[in-house]
Amino acid sequence: MNRKILSSLLFVIVAGLFLVPRIAAQFTTASLSGTVADQSGAYIPDAKVTVLNLDTGFTQTVSTGGAGDYLFSRLPVGRYKLTVEKEGLQTYIQSGIQLTVNQAATQNVQLQVAKVVGQVTVLADIPLVTTSEATLGQLVDEKRILDLPLN
Repeated sequence: MNRKILSSLLFVIVAGLFLVPRIAAQFTTASLSGTVADQSGAYIPDAKVTVLNLDTGFTQTVSTGGAGDYLFSRLPVGRYKLTVEKEGLQTYIQSGIQLTVNQAATQNVQLQVAKVVGQVTVLADIPLVTTSEATLGQLVDEKRILDLPLN
């Protein structure tokens, strides 16, 4: 009787050892990938892609590859905000991306050309050119007239 209990116990232990790696191998992460292109469809390399977990504050940043692709291979599950930035293009922000266990989500992004906002200030006087007439003229002030030599 003692031998039967011992062999049964040994069987349970050995079976448990085979199951432990399978239980530990289950993933509690997800992945997010996609491509970044402009409005003409051209891929944008070296764009900065950032994800922010809205529940925990976890942040990760990658750069797009030569084909405009990005990959976050192991993100903890949760709600995320995706931000894509590239100089000369408008920043793309999308909130509410929900990632679940073992999900492979794809989010392609299209960036728009940024509107250039600037101001040019000219601090020097420049001569104006009149292109509608072929005549030459000059304004002479009173001091120049008085300085003219007289016969």
